Amino acid sequence: MNETERIDEDLRQYKLFKIQRANAHSQKFRELKKDFAAIQKNEILNYMIVFSNIIIAVFSTVTIFRLITVKNYFNENRELIFANVTLVFLFLFFLLTNSGISIPS
Repeated sequence: MNETERIDEDLRQYKLFKIQRANAHSQKFRELKKDFAAIQKNEILNYMIVFSNIIIAVFSTVTIFRLITVKNYFNENRELIFANVTLVFLFLFFLLTNSGISIPS
């Protein structure tokens, strides 16, 4: 192998190395972009859960206030009250199972 062929081979190896390095960086960037998209989706889901919990808390407060102040409110709105209690327990269960907090047994 003469000097020119050796230089050509070295250049070819160097170009191949650069291409592989660029591909590795491109792959890392794609994975990072995918991770950011997943984080953003989780953040949107968390905002929706917080908003739902705020609505349930306000609705529960109003219901408790009306139970205390309005006569026969429970008898007239029994289904609504039970639905509210059910929603509170469902969201509590959802938060406990998805937050990593274990329910004591």
